[in-house]
Amino acid sequence: MWALRKHYEVRHVASRSAAMAALRERLPHLVLADLCLPPTHEMTEGLSILREVSALGGDVVAVGSGVARWRPG
Repeated sequence: MWALRKHYEVRHVASRSAAMAALRERLPHLVLADLCLPPTHEMTEGLSILREVSALGGDVVAVGSGVARWRPG
């Protein structure tokens, strides 16, 4: 993500509530979001963001890897 900063405005948030506050302030052209966010670390947090982005008028495209609980190493 940090490599994108040279060409794009990159904002990092740590929770669904922080993401939604940022999105209400300004809806970007692209949102990269992890589905498993604090506080629950369940997919419901990320899916809620997608629903709210759609409600704000944004287009939603979801892509998943199918890898559950992947850990490096």
